[in-house]
Amino acid sequence: MEYTLKARLAPTALATPPLLILSNALFNIQASQWLDSSTMTWLFGKGVASLALVYFMMQANRLIGLEIFQRWISQDEMNFPTTRWLLADNIEMSAAQRESINQKIRQDFQVALLPDSMGDAPEVRRHNADIVGRIRNYVGSPPKLLQFNIEYGFFRNLIGASLPVLAAGLVNSYLYGEQMLPEWAYHLTFAYAIFAGLLVCLARPLIERLGAQYARVLFQSYLETTKPANQA
Repeated sequence: MEYTLKARLAPTALATPPLLILSNALFNIQASQWLDSSTMTWLFGKGVASLALVYFMMQANRLIGLEIFQRWISQDEMNFPTTRWLLADNIEMSAAQRESINQKIRQDFQVALLPDSMGDAPEVRRHNADIVGRIRNYVGSPPKLLQFNIEYGFFRNLIGASLPVLAAGLVNSYLYGEQMLPEWAYHLTFAYAIFAGLLVCLARPLIERLGAQYARVLFQSYLETTKPANQA
C-alpha cells in the first residue's frame, strides 16, 4: 500500500493536471450536449472521467516507465546496477564484498557466480540477473530497502508520465490556438511540457543513479539477512 501511494499515485497526481485540462476541454465541447445539464456533466462526466483518468494514468505511467525507459536503459535487466556489479571486472563493488555475496548465495541457493574467465558474456549477465531475483525474494522488503525502492519507483513512474504530458501539451496548444482553452491552462500546460522534456533528457542518469543506490542497499541487506535453512 505504501509503495502504491508514494511510488504510483503520487507521481500520477503530480503529472495529471495537463491531462485533466484536456479532459475538461473535451467534455466542455461534447459531454454537456449529451447530458443536457452542467451539473450532470460534472457529476457523471468530468467527475467520473477524472477518477478514471487518474487510475488509467497510474497504470500507463508505470508501463511506460518500466517497458520503455527502464528496459531501454537497463537492456532488459542486463545492464542493471545489481546485475553489472556482480561482474568480476566491475569496480563499482569491491572484490571482497562480491566474494562475500558469492559465498552467501552458495550457501542459500546452491548456485555461484560464474568463473572470472567467462568475462562479460551475455550469459554471465543473465545468470547474475537471475541471482539478483533470488536475492530480492530472500531479502523481502525491509524498511530501508523499501524506502529506496519507493524513491526509484517514484522517479521511474514520473519519467514514464512525461510522454503523456508532452502529448497532452501538444493537443492543449492546439485547443488554445482554437480558443478552446483559457490562457492560464495553456501556460500551465507549457510549464509542464518543459518539465516533462527535462525528465526525458535526464531519464538515463536519474534511473542509473537511483538504481545504483538501490543496488547498494539491496546487497548490504542481503549480507545482513540470515534465515533458517528450511526458510531459505
